[in-house]
Amino acid sequence: MFKRRDPVPQLGQLAAFSRVAFGLQVNDVGTAHDGARHFVLQVTERQPADMPAYVTDKAEYRQKLVDRKRQQAGTGFQQFLHAEYQKLRQQGDIVVNREYVF
Repeated sequence: MFKRRDPVPQLGQLAAFSRVAFGLQVNDVGTAHDGARHFVLQVTERQPADMPAYVTDKAEYRQKLVDRKRQQAGTGFQQFLHAEYQKLRQQGDIVVNREYVF
């Protein structure tokens, strides 16, 4: 048994495998592949989600996701600014006056 976003035991993190497995009904058979590896899957058991635990922890999950997205956006924006700055310096469209830099 494994959860939707958990690594598959002995296989690791395989999005195609999880997508197929969670799209099947109990006793259904499906196939998935990851490059050269091919898999035949059969769902033998399905365990419902623990919704009371999810509702209890939902705010924490949401905050973690918002924090992660905020950090990714900030990092991406900093990389964009740095690339634009370097491009403008190379083009000569921006000059840094070192006497005014603190």
